[in-house]
This record gives sequence, structure tokens and C-alpha cells, in this order.
Amino acid sequence: MLLNNLVPGVVDARFYLPGGDGIGSGFTAQLFSGRIGTILDMPLLPTTIFKSSSAADTGYVIPVVVTVPDAPPGALVLVEMRAILDVLGSGCFARSNPTVVTLGGGDQPPAQLIGLRSAVFLGGPECLPEPSTVVLGLCGIGLVLVLRRR
Repeated sequence: MLLNNLVPGVVDARFYLPGGDGIGSGFTAQLFSGRIGTILDMPLLPTTIFKSSSAADTGYVIPVVVTVPDAPPGALVLVEMRAILDVLGSGCFARSNPTVVTLGGGDQPPAQLIGLRSAVFLGGPECLPEPSTVVLGLCGIGLVLVLRRR
């Protein structure tokens, strides 16, 4: 299947930041799949990144062909696209609507993400990673040294 959220006349599912700008650098796009009627918990590979060359390009990905393990050509799969913030352990992402795709393959071209809709990234304080133990320790030592000098 083709991980591409902009195919003129077929798919236009731009991913946005809350202010209305398109998502750009710092985000990874990935498809997640599951059997119809189940949780979409299977990450599909490869991932890709969002374009950032111009304001018009942001929110759209650099297309890649993604495979669905153990799914033959013509199979129906449920997928959603996620935009994941590339901050270690942030756990923050935007997700599209789930959509059913008929897989291509064999003598058929890769399937398009027909039915995919735009999504908004909902960031906030919970999207900031927690500092590591080392960083917290160094801050504590620095504070002790500052207080001792006084």
C-alpha cells in the first residue's frame, strides 16, 4: 500500500498543527493496521517523514510503499495514519480516521489510502518528555552548589 496522503483527485488528507499550519520537520508518519473490528496496534514499515520544503508542502508526507505482513493482494485491511513527534518517549501523535483499504500487490499497483481524512496534532505539556535521571541529578548538584556559595 502507498503511504501517501496527497494523491491529486484521490486522497487529500493533510495533517495540521493546532494553529492551522501543516505538520513538518520533526514528525514521522507511520501506518498502523489491524483486522477489521479490532484495535489498530500493528505498526507497518517503513515509516516516512513529512515534507518541509514549503508551507504548501507541510502536512504531506514523502510517499513510501508499505507492506502488510501476512496479507495477500486483494485483502481488506483497516489502517490509520499517525504523525508521531520525534522526541524520545513523547508519546504524542495525531491520528487519522481508520479506513478500509483493499491491498494491491502481485500484478496490481500499491493501494491508495482512499477515505483517509485530515488530522490535527494535539500537543501540550504532556508531549514533553520527562528528563532523565542523570539530568535531574545534575540539576540537583548544581542547585546545592549555588546554595552553598551563598
